[in-house]
Amino acid sequence: MERTQLQEKFKELFITTETQYINLFGEKWIGKSAFLENLKNEGFFDENKTFWLHKEKWQDWNDLSIEDNELETLIFESDESFYFPEFRSFIESKMINWKIIFISIEEIKEDGVTVFKIPGIFFREFTELSGSPISVKELMLGNLDIKKINELLSNYIGSGYFPKNIENPSGIFSEFEEKCAIMKQELYVKEYEDFMEFLRTLAMNTWSLFKADQFAKNIWISRRKIHKYTELLMKYNHIQAIGPWSENTITETTRHVKVYFSDLAFLHAILWDFHFQWSMKQWAVENFIFLELREKLGNTHDVYFYRKKSGAEISFLLIEKNTKLLTPIEVNVRETEAISQAIRSFDENYHNRVDYYMLLNESRYSKKNLGEKSFITIPHFAI
Repeated sequence: MERTQLQEKFKELFITTETQYINLFGEKWIGKSAFLENLKNEGFFDENKTFWLHKEKWQDWNDLSIEDNELETLIFESDESFYFPEFRSFIESKMINWKIIFISIEEIKEDGVTVFKIPGIFFREFTELSGSPISVKELMLGNLDIKKINELLSNYIGSGYFPKNIENPSGIFSEFEEKCAIMKQELYVKEYEDFMEFLRTLAMNTWSLFKADQFAKNIWISRRKIHKYTELLMKYNHIQAIGPWSENTITETTRHVKVYFSDLAFLHAILWDFHFQWSMKQWAVENFIFLELREKLGNTHDVYFYRKKSGAEISFLLIEKNTKLLTPIEVNVRETEAISQAIRSFDENYHNRVDYYMLLNESRYSKKNLGEKSFITIPHFAI
């Protein structure tokens, strides 16, 4: 969601909520303070009636007149170590009744607190900030600089969607180490090396079926450990799985899932710069497409993949939750407009249930028909 839309939603929440506390939360360096600064700059917060306070400058309370009836809003910038109940006790002891925005990394799950999440910057917003906004209309008219946008996409996929990583790529690795250190606490000392080997192998197979037996055989560890490590990654939301869609158990895959990373920076930290080279480019681009689909269509569509037992596969299959119409999406890292055999085979069986077909490729764009169904080809970035 673009920041302008997000700001409008926050303003509506701020005005309508009856709770005193609003928790604005999101990852480190995601732009939470800048988000509120933008609202202040456009006049939503009255500077004369708003007090900003950072946890590290707690003594600033000495400069604040608690009895000042002119103030209406307190914005408190916290960090991961600050304890919210302590803050709330202080507010109540001073009988402060202003509206309070509590900025934090973790969600505050307490009664009387309204939460508002700041998501990461997704690709369309990134291109807007970079001066190259994406418009499908302009794309079809041939007015977009596709080469430039693909360069931005390469940078984006290599950095993850957090602005801090784009501005400071070295931070990707330190954050990765922090996340691994947290998971390490739940492992025996001797199995951490196995866990890291599993993580690297998983990163190199995001495009393929996740088969525990095959993983165990390839890296010489037990199937029990494979399940343990997978559950650990899912517990901390580092990976997500999508299942196969099938209505013919004889010819179509009905077992196993495909796994994608929740953060592209996590993928980059594991594979270094190799994540966007050679055959691994397909994996990275598919992971990018998955995150974009989940963010933009997660509320209206279910996401699956489709695979024949013969091996023919369609990367993603969207199912509209209300109409149940199907949208097969094929991902190809080459420049191509060709309709694959996998798409043609799917069309033979499910033509009447398809909304339209999509092919995401490197840089071509076109619209043609498969029967009376539309077959739309667009570059990856236009998803």
